[in-house]
Amino acid sequence: MLPLPSSSPDRAPAPARPLLVLKLGGDALATPERIAHAARHVRAHTAGADVIVVTSARRGVTDQLTRLAADVGAALGLSSGEIESERAIAAGEIVTAALVAAALTRLGCPAISLDAREAGLRGRHRAGAVSLTRVRTTRIRRVLETGTIPVVAGFQVIEGARLRVLGRGGSDITAVALAAALGAAECHFLKQCGLRESDPRIDPHARSVEQIDYPTLSRILSTSAQVLHPDAARLADRHDVPLHFVPFPDPGPTSRVSPRPRCAT
Repeated sequence: MLPLPSSSPDRAPAPARPLLVLKLGGDALATPERIAHAARHVRAHTAGADVIVVTSARRGVTDQLTRLAADVGAALGLSSGEIESERAIAAGEIVTAALVAAALTRLGCPAISLDAREAGLRGRHRAGAVSLTRVRTTRIRRVLETGTIPVVAGFQVIEGARLRVLGRGGSDITAVALAAALGAAECHFLKQCGLRESDPRIDPHARSVEQIDYPTLSRILSTSAQVLHPDAARLADRHDVPLHFVPFPDPGPTSRVSPRPRCAT
């Protein structure tokens, strides 16, 4: 199970208003029209809360960048350098973060895009995998204090001086880790089909769920892992982060995942 990414020791006091983390998936950002729609959705939440946005790459972009990195190496008759390839692949999230920040600013909501270094997302590579191990919250808190929306590029961390990527679904981990480290009231995921009992790509008649707990979510993820990265679900469960799945761009039933009751110690 993932540990809680530590917040920086000089963290500021919690904001007076509730804090929401809004995760925008690749489908939510697939077209310019959807990016604009997503920005309006974010703006609607700013009336009653401080907001942090986490972006995925646009649908299909990560696959395209992965193939491009491999093809460049193949054209040279060599395998591409792993770390430099990761930097290229992470560009998808950096682009969408910048586009969403620009859209929000044009809508009258000052916003700034942050990559992993700027957002304080630290990680390490071990046994062939990259994990997020620490969140330094100082920069994000300072941005929030100015009334600006931080738009964080998901899927990536800084190890030493280099950018690394978390792997498929890593932006989900970014969102939950930020919510846990910053004490967010909720973490919202904008998903094309919301949350259903099974994978709607396999079962188009899968029913939406409205209110569940984390054990039930774990059972859903065992057959439909595309809904949420399992490590993100475990991290949210461990640190009592309420999750809210919102169908997007078409309206539909929303789903809430509530922390399980804890035994008093």
